[in-house]
Amino acid sequence: MNSRFKSNKGRYILSYIDCLATSRGKMIIEIDGYYHQVLLTGEKCSKKQLKQKYLKAKELTYEIQDLPNVFCRLYHFEQIQYDSDIQVDFVIDTDTDRIYSPS
Repeated sequence: MNSRFKSNKGRYILSYIDCLATSRGKMIIEIDGYYHQVLLTGEKCSKKQLKQKYLKAKELTYEIQDLPNVFCRLYHFEQIQYDSDIQVDFVIDTDTDRIYSPS
């Protein structure tokens, strides 16, 4: 019973995070690469603007593992607990520098 409760509770929390982000003009992005798989939330922006932000953060990052922290500091995003069930607006692939919207 406890594991089922936790599972349902987790789904409700994920739905709440998705609704909260959308209703407040925020977006959720996933930074995916060899060293990390991180979810960040912050103000909505276009794919083009996100690319510019990513490239600037990457330019200022000494170690690629620090990219999520640098991105958050520069653009006032915050990291949220990773869960593959959370729907994201964009994925930033740090291995290829590709930004895409998941299907």
